[in-house]
Amino acid sequence: MAGTHLTFGGSAAHRWLACPGSVVLCSTLPPQRESEAMAEGTRAHALLEHCLREREDDALGYEGMNLLPGWPVYTQEDVEAVQVAVSFVNGILEQHRDAVIHVEYSAALTEDVGGTADVVIWLPTVRLLHVIDYKHGRGKFVDIEQNPQVKLYAVSVLKQMPDLHPIGVITTVIQPRCPAGSPIRAATYSPASLMWFEDEVEEAVAKAKLPNWQDQLVPGECQCDWCPAAHICPAVTALAATDLNDLWPVSAEVPVGEEVTVTFPRPGDMRSPEGLARALSVVPILKTWASAIEDAAETAAQAGMSIPGYKLVDKRAMRKWADEEALLAWAATQGLKLREPKTLSPAQAEKMVKAKLKAAGVAEMAAFVIKESSGTKLVAASAAGDPVDPVRVAAGEFSSAQPL
Repeated sequence: MAGTHLTFGGSAAHRWLACPGSVVLCSTLPPQRESEAMAEGTRAHALLEHCLREREDDALGYEGMNLLPGWPVYTQEDVEAVQVAVSFVNGILEQHRDAVIHVEYSAALTEDVGGTADVVIWLPTVRLLHVIDYKHGRGKFVDIEQNPQVKLYAVSVLKQMPDLHPIGVITTVIQPRCPAGSPIRAATYSPASLMWFEDEVEEAVAKAKLPNWQDQLVPGECQCDWCPAAHICPAVTALAATDLNDLWPVSAEVPVGEEVTVTFPRPGDMRSPEGLARALSVVPILKTWASAIEDAAETAAQAGMSIPGYKLVDKRAMRKWADEEALLAWAATQGLKLREPKTLSPAQAEKMVKAKLKAAGVAEMAAFVIKESSGTKLVAASAAGDPVDPVRVAAGEFSSAQPL
């Protein structure tokens, strides 16, 4: 079952548990194209899996290498992040010599509910079960408390390993690149509490399979945030219309999902604390709706669809090193140390080189620098920037690099 996509998967558990109707609504969309961030996460998970299966303790040695032909090489940031997970898992194994480890463990609660846990470790002597999930993303903070994804993996593991009888289950999220909170976060559950969670799962799945699934759409900031169908969700539109109707007059009563016309308040209404408070109460749903529209349009454009009045352009190119090892070798010949302990950015290195070697040194260092765009963005057709080739974008060629 490894690599299969379950209808009620762990990565979307936060969504379908809170909004069972989203399962059917999302199924009406074409398959989601893998973004660069998703591809980056896939490559990081592959490195973690490789190190753990091969019992290697040093992910850092893979900097500048790749695991599959055609993959970008791992950066220093990539390997350092994966190393956090490798060290954590190996630390558990070293403390418990009788530990039984499963890597990329496919755990199914039912035939369409479950997912793949990155690491599962059973400690028979102390009767503890570890369920570990690695997150390579640096953006959104993933809370471990009552985390539905890892809890689903945990209850699924217990279902598939009925002979374990643990006294406790420790769920762990490892997210090294996120600046918020600790990079390793854990929560402990009793097996009984996870059985109660199983009841919640079964209830949500049953609701999602009802013929009137539209009635099971439950909008909210948590479940709508990252939902690929939020922009076409009738419940989101209805909630926005309801909330706005409480604050500002709506043109007419309209069926759910139909167009809503809103008359905004007079500017003077925003002068009072009461007016500001009323307006603030509807901001979250408006932001959710607007963000969903922007995400859907940009995703469609990156897949090759032409959006009238808009174009895809490369994001602003940033300077980076073309070959760090070649740079450091050149710096050594000049008596410069550009890794402290990480390699300095081009801007930081430029200051050091300029102070010692003047303008001539900066000019020499420029040979090791390229400008690279990290991706594309959707902008108005009148905005600055040349449109990118949609064929290139649809093929997944997100970035372009060019020497300075």
